[in-house]
Amino acid sequence: PHMPWRAPASIMDHFAALPDSSFPDPFEEKDPHFWTDHSSGWSRYSSNEIKMFRNWASVAEVDRARAYYASVSFVDKMLGRVVEAVRGSAAADSTLIVLWGDHGFHLGDHDLWGKKTVFEQATRVPFIIVPSPDVLRANKAVRASVGAGVAAPTDSVDVFPTLTDLAGIAAPEGVAGTSLLPFLA
Repeated sequence: PHMPWRAPASIMDHFAALPDSSFPDPFEEKDPHFWTDHSSGWSRYSSNEIKMFRNWASVAEVDRARAYYASVSFVDKMLGRVVEAVRGSAAADSTLIVLWGDHGFHLGDHDLWGKKTVFEQATRVPFIIVPSPDVLRANKAVRASVGAGVAAPTDSVDVFPTLTDLAGIAAPEGVAGTSLLPFLA
């Protein structure tokens, strides 16, 4: 989620009550020589999105992580509500729900707070497909893979070809990307 990281008090309170050890220690991976290449030094600094928040520097890093995880949990809860609403609607049989993000986020790892790097943490994004009952009935491979994760690298350009494949229609010629449906088999 983008900043500000906010969630209802019940979710924020849950993460506030967890011990600091529940959160990854971003300093475990520190490489003292990492920033010797000054051409990449710009990544050391917080993104403009972070700089907008006046008290950012005064918030302990573990509390920043708490706020981030609380926001992610809130998004997850809201996605669950969307899924349940669709399942209870007349359109349920023919509706695919897709959620994906455009970037990951550093939570202090590599001494970074932000998204503007090519490190794995900033490039990993959520990509969730909730197939419709029609797709599940028509495709045994998709039915068997519900709830599975894919560790292989994929790309956002693969979303459209995957959706056309799930819908049983051909992607227009010249469309970039590859259907991820084979990963679901």
